[in-house]
Amino acid sequence: MPGRPPGGLLSLCAAAATAAATLLVAPAPMAAATTPTQVPEIFGISNPSVVTIRGTGNITTELARAVGTAATAQRPLLVRLPAGKFTVKSTVTVRNYVYLVADPATTVTWAGGSGQMLWFSSVTSGVAGGTWDGARRSTANVFGVKASRVALEDLTVRNAGKNGVAAYLSSTLTLRNV
Repeated sequence: MPGRPPGGLLSLCAAAATAAATLLVAPAPMAAATTPTQVPEIFGISNPSVVTIRGTGNITTELARAVGTAATAQRPLLVRLPAGKFTVKSTVTVRNYVYLVADPATTVTWAGGSGQMLWFSSVTSGVAGGTWDGARRSTANVFGVKASRVALEDLTVRNAGKNGVAAYLSSTLTLRNV
């Protein structure tokens, strides 16, 4: 028939249209990764202890205390940041088997100098949810990862002074909806 493409070309066009439609599907809402009951599934952990950050404004000390004690693979620690605007003024070192989960309406802003807001060194860990803002500070990274296995899920990293996420020395990063 004049004006119709051959059958093979028609199939190819249909396949391309299907693939294009698949790419236009909106990502899953961030809220799915922000409840303590759902986050363990994301990180592949079970039976976590849960600590909630209760401070306002500058949470550097409280956050450092919460993530500063190593947990175990059998009993990981989940640190929850509720909705709100927070600042971190010095690097917070996240220990082994400690996972952070932030409400989608959480913004944590770097108020320190050089270095990184969160530092992961020789750990298995992760962060889910929230917005992590480097505030274009100096030569700062938002997340620094060294010789670690870290998963980042359903979060926004913005305004890094240097790198949003910097990984060194055989680190393994898993990034989903970042």
